[in-house]
Amino acid sequence: MRLDADILVVGGGVIGLMAASYAARSGKKVTLLEQHFPGTQEGSSAGHKRMWRTMYNEAELSKMSYLAGDLYHELEAETGSKILHRKGLLNFGAQTDYTPEGTLLAPIDTLNELGKPYELLDKKEIERRYPFRNLPDHYVGIFQPDNAITDVKAAIATALSLCRRDAVAIASGARVIRIANNREHVTAHLDNGEKVTARKAILAPGAYANELMSPSFGFSLNLNMWDMSSAFYRVNGNVQDFPMWVQFERPENGYSNLFYGYPPCEFGQPGFMQLGVVWASHQFTDVSQRVYAPPRIDLQIVRDFVRNRMKGVDTAPVDATRALAVLLPDNGCILDVLPSSVADNRNVVVCTGGWAFKFAPLFGKLCAQLALEHELCTDIKSLSIERPGRIAAASIDVDLTKYQMAAAE
Repeated sequence: MRLDADILVVGGGVIGLMAASYAARSGKKVTLLEQHFPGTQEGSSAGHKRMWRTMYNEAELSKMSYLAGDLYHELEAETGSKILHRKGLLNFGAQTDYTPEGTLLAPIDTLNELGKPYELLDKKEIERRYPFRNLPDHYVGIFQPDNAITDVKAAIATALSLCRRDAVAIASGARVIRIANNREHVTAHLDNGEKVTARKAILAPGAYANELMSPSFGFSLNLNMWDMSSAFYRVNGNVQDFPMWVQFERPENGYSNLFYGYPPCEFGQPGFMQLGVVWASHQFTDVSQRVYAPPRIDLQIVRDFVRNRMKGVDTAPVDATRALAVLLPDNGCILDVLPSSVADNRNVVVCTGGWAFKFAPLFGKLCAQLALEHELCTDIKSLSIERPGRIAAASIDVDLTKYQMAAAE
């Protein structure tokens, strides 16, 4: 049977683009299908900024982040683009139980293990250096200088340019409704009746993962989605030069009480600080339930934080934005082949979930290595699709036989 490609990539967000680029470098024929357009604002690659951060409870995640940072720098050197803008990261606040951002002081052990620099700060020093006020006396902070703001648009543009350089065939408006696989090849069935066949497939569909998993393979993933909102506040004092930051605090009033911010930078609203809360009032499991206007309560929570805890910043936002977060029960990611219960599972690589933009070039490279059956550049056991709680019970009754027969046609 004549194949359309060696490697088929489904999903044109940053990880799908990176995966296609790395696969094409091997000399393979690569096709990428995206239901909207590459770098679409409809998924988890929306917005202007992400944190490339290295302070994690788990040393493995910190190591992955540093590996991803090295790859980002390689892409910058190769293309002349600027993706990472080093600002450092300040984690501060109260000791808490585990949160979506880990815990405040646990990363110290990881930083010591990796031999990375950091500085411990008390409440007075935090308020002296940075645009905060009225902090509780028990607050402490950790500053780590390596961390950087990721320019989302630059990362996507860089990956897209490399895909074009290496002749990746990119189809926009190509919505895949089902994947069929057998021993010899994989077939993507599109909503317009067309089919695309390849030797292997990489699925990087983000929030749309279960739209493929259920009809294609008879299972769904335990994904919870947040419509996360953030807002831009004008900096009006002498506080332009400060790091990214995350405030840790115990949850209250039904929300996480974890706040984060980006300092002003030359892209994405220069002269403004971008602030948000690591939480969303609108949470859902079906991507069709998302909303596109930032909920008022989410923005009000952040505005109250600005009024009560910040200085040198206007107290009224001038603009707001939103991005879709796709979360697993352990806040981790999946990067693996299909579960062993699925026939010919090694033909299909899946990557979804987590706060993964910081890992994008590493995850893209790993997806390509899995699909090409090359040696992996790092261990991915912690990203297994079969670790406890990742797979939900079969959500629909699927007759896979007819799909496998269709793949053989």
